[in-house]
Amino acid sequence: MNLPNGTSVYRMASFTSGYVQSKYAEEVLWETIIEICGNSMHQCVGIVSDKFKAKALRNLENQHHWMVNISCQYQGFNSLIKDFAKELPSFKNVTENCLKLVNFVNNKSQIRRCFCKYRFQEYGHASLLRLPLRSYGRSDFGPVYAMVEDVLGSARVLQLVLLDESYKKVLVEEPIARDIEEMMRNPHFWNELEVVHSLV
Repeated sequence: MNLPNGTSVYRMASFTSGYVQSKYAEEVLWETIIEICGNSMHQCVGIVSDKFKAKALRNLENQHHWMVNISCQYQGFNSLIKDFAKELPSFKNVTENCLKLVNFVNNKSQIRRCFCKYRFQEYGHASLLRLPLRSYGRSDFGPVYAMVEDVLGSARVLQLVLLDESYKKVLVEEPIARDIEEMMRNPHFWNELEVVHSLV
């Protein structure tokens, strides 16, 4: 737990194999409180946990009325991001545009070589842009966020690719190359990308 004064307290980790019953979790939590507080259990004002909020934490609250138990903030933020991804048009636009761009850069051999060349010049490594697996669910924005970070972090490299002769050749052959170029030259694309990145 991180305390308001900037210090951290770590008490115990309990390792289990497989499913854990909420009653067992409740017992472990209560035993830990007793270990820490002794006879002054009222000093424990609550538990922060990312599991067992439906039963174990509620039971402890019902038995000890001074406690206020809450689920981990990470879970709350994660749920909020999932809602953003489902409900905000910017998230959908950014996801679709980045998928189109990353698929194009990673899968078109001339563009891939060009991108890797400039990325190596700029950053000293030539890795491709991360792309979520086809099976990623809407409930997990993590893989999409990694892709957004890569695209945003490679903005200069992508602009250099647009100016390269190999891109101009692909532009003549591939209609999608024109769409990609138009998208990358549009400030709205970059602004929306930064908005989603900053919000997450």
